[in-house]
Amino acid sequence: MSPTIEKMKPRDRVLAALAGERVDRPPVCTPTNVATVELMDLVDAPFPDANRDGEMNARLAATAYTELGFDTIAPYFSIIQESSALGCDMQWEQ
Repeated sequence: MSPTIEKMKPRDRVLAALAGERVDRPPVCTPTNVATVELMDLVDAPFPDANRDGEMNARLAATAYTELGFDTIAPYFSIIQESSALGCDMQWEQ
């Protein structure tokens, strides 16, 4: 029988799993995001505003942890933020 592992903090769990170390349970992560209309409504952070406003972005991103219990938070909801940050004109669909 293997020794019991103490309950880990989400950050420690993810980093340990990535390093191939033992974890208390498999981490729940997503390389993208969990933005759904229901979560946007819950925290009043709709698209496209959540892509442009830092406060809304943080509220919506945090729902992965606060509402769904994920071990990670992904504060990006599109693959074009980098282009926007570099000054490219974006057509943010309504």
